[in-house]
Amino acid sequence: MDLNPNSIIKKNVWLIIGLLLIFSLTSIHSDVKKTPPPASTMMQNDWSKSFVTFNPSLEKKILAKIENDGRPIMIVTDTWEGQKNGVLTVLKALQKYIPTLTNDKVGVVLVTPDQFTAVPLNFQDLLISFAKEHEFNKLLELHNPQSIHIATEGSLGVKFKQFLVKKGLPFTTAYHTMSPEYVSGMGAKYGNFVAKNAERLMYDRLRNFHKDSFAIMVPSKSVTNILIQHGFQKDKIRHWSLGVETDLFIPENRSDIFKDMGFIPPISLFVGRVALEKNLDDFLQMEIPGTKVIIGSGPEETRLQKAYPHAKFLGRKDHHELPVFFASADLFVFTSVKDNFPLVLSESLSCGTAVLAYNVQGPKDVLTSPKVGCLVEYCPSDQQGNITRLENAWYSALTLDRKEAREFTKENSWRKCALEFLYFQVPLP
Repeated sequence: MDLNPNSIIKKNVWLIIGLLLIFSLTSIHSDVKKTPPPASTMMQNDWSKSFVTFNPSLEKKILAKIENDGRPIMIVTDTWEGQKNGVLTVLKALQKYIPTLTNDKVGVVLVTPDQFTAVPLNFQDLLISFAKEHEFNKLLELHNPQSIHIATEGSLGVKFKQFLVKKGLPFTTAYHTMSPEYVSGMGAKYGNFVAKNAERLMYDRLRNFHKDSFAIMVPSKSVTNILIQHGFQKDKIRHWSLGVETDLFIPENRSDIFKDMGFIPPISLFVGRVALEKNLDDFLQMEIPGTKVIIGSGPEETRLQKAYPHAKFLGRKDHHELPVFFASADLFVFTSVKDNFPLVLSESLSCGTAVLAYNVQGPKDVLTSPKVGCLVEYCPSDQQGNITRLENAWYSALTLDRKEAREFTKENSWRKCALEFLYFQVPLP
């Protein structure tokens, strides 16, 4: 009998992740009443509006208030430098653009699990944090932030949220990941009853996590509707536009890199984590001309390489290496059905490469114009039908204008994302 901890974790990873998420969130309930900040310290926002339209006057007013305060913005996250995911991309963008917007008067302090006692989990490079309340107090004394944002609902996010509620301090949160759907997918192999109840439990816990937030920042209309359907407080949800580095992801990066590798065109590309939730089998089973290329790494990599020997797996690439691959591909294919707001789609479009994806939350919120991508109807019980629809749409997607794709992303800047983030923050006393 194999009692090696890593072996046990690897074999039961989805079950363990689900249980960790569920049980880490069961402690969310608190009898401590939240004390709102004095009215004079609140941002003068119209909190009834989920969408914000900026004009020069409003932008100037917000930035002046943030700059005059001068204290840093604190962001608490279970995502850390050892990971590669969309949440980290967003946080890095905020670290870059908030100082730029405020003339270097206001910085961003990231509070991450590797700063405390933590146990690594052999899945997605996760760290389970065992941070203590006195450590949080020291952080507040050291940095004296003007506002606090909790970016994730993991072990560190839960502990810090409880700490802030106990102290009566305001904070905002964000909904980045479709965790209930992931856990439901994990539970599906144990039957429909387990899957449905796993999803329900996760939504119950996440709803309780976010109920004390002064603003729940959500990147898309589809996810907003899903959260409202599951009982999240509608008046707290704020639409937060995510961006793309339009100065890095440019069409001019297009090159013969795939040709030099000996790959037969056209090139159908996927970039992202090579994991079960990305549903890559649908992509790799498509019978289409050319070469399928996968960039990224993850627990499914070995299995997929063996199952699909004709696909090309290039492994993980540095962020600054990606633009040349995006720009040099002929089409980006994204078959995940459990993503919140996939940033890779915007990065591909910014490089001029159109997208083929399922018509589900996430992709349909990014691909709002038929000129830049093709959306295919998805049926959970009809994999072969899904693949056939992808194959048929693939030919149409290849004909889309690369210039249209690039133009489409020009308004989706990280500057706008950072500005909206600042607008939604609630100052500490």
